[in-house]
Amino acid sequence: MSEQRGEGPAPKQTGRRPGPVSSYQAVLAAARREFGTHGYQGTTTRGIATAAGVDTALIHHFFLTKDGLFEAAVGQAFRCDDLPAQIDGDRAQLGERLVAAFLRHWAQPEVNDCLRGVLRSVHTSALAADAVRDLLGEGVLAPVIRQLGVASVERRAALVGAQLVGLATVRYVYRLEPVASLDPQQAAVLLGEVFQRLLVGRL
Repeated sequence: MSEQRGEGPAPKQTGRRPGPVSSYQAVLAAARREFGTHGYQGTTTRGIATAAGVDTALIHHFFLTKDGLFEAAVGQAFRCDDLPAQIDGDRAQLGERLVAAFLRHWAQPEVNDCLRGVLRSVHTSALAADAVRDLLGEGVLAPVIRQLGVASVERRAALVGAQLVGLATVRYVYRLEPVASLDPQQAAVLLGEVFQRLLVGRL
């Protein structure tokens, strides 16, 4: 029988609580792998505890609920560090640089687990859906696009985000060829024109 404890809505007090640092990190790493492989619905705190080599009670001690653990584990999925700096440069290659920045971010094993966890869970977890909405709006893309001085910022952010989610799903979840095995820079060149128009072109 699937373990049901800790699968309700997360209280506001989430995040790390006192306890051994090594156990905390082991739980997070195991959670990323489990969520990335099975999604939110197919993952249990008991399974994560087994993978991490800890007692289930320790997960509840650190994160309170399954939702709290999911939020802590997959938060990096779309949080591309220093995105404005990574895409800064010749405006004509802006689309290519944006695609390349996200592909570099997603290529990190830890982040890739986070990403797959979100994408596999978006239909079963409100937190996963929130992560995608965050990408499409003010959390990630809109502030960056606003700095470009273009009109229709929210519309552009939603369209760019939709393309990124589609790319990530095909490449990392469905693993469809040739997209799955494209070199990141090659993918950026091939897709750059599409993103270029959505970022700064006429809509």
